[in-house]
Amino acid sequence: MKRTITILALLVIQLTYSQTKNKTADALFDKMYYVEAAKSYELSINNGDASKEILQKLGDAYYFNTRMSSASKWYGKLISEYPNEVSAEYLFRYAQSLQGIQNYELAKKWMKAFAEKQKSTDARAKNFSLKNVTLEDIENIKPSFLLENLDINSAYSDFGPM
Repeated sequence: MKRTITILALLVIQLTYSQTKNKTADALFDKMYYVEAAKSYELSINNGDASKEILQKLGDAYYFNTRMSSASKWYGKLISEYPNEVSAEYLFRYAQSLQGIQNYELAKKWMKAFAEKQKSTDARAKNFSLKNVTLEDIENIKPSFLLENLDINSAYSDFGPM
């Protein structure tokens, strides 16, 4: 009986501590203290709380602090553990963080997933379809204008204040 009460008391203390830890991390995040918030969220994950909300906020803390390597790590874990529950915004942030670490092929895959999930309601999804144009495509465009020097130009660099 005493053993059961002791175990229950320890569980209650553990739950209370983890909730307090997340409240602290959330307060830091809300104040935009992203570095401190990230440390606090990582402690929560190390203590076994890898919920969707914690992974989102941890990824966001690194994303908003432009630590794209860490952001892509946590967004990747978020998407792999909660594939059907993740909003399109997190697919976009994951793709952006992958671009930030120069993993362009994987970033393109996730931008495509973002565009499919977002449909046509977001300008970022529409703009992604335009990114399929390559540099070679642009170089192969036939010129529609002709540049010529005018007789009023001199052999030097001409500059006028007006």
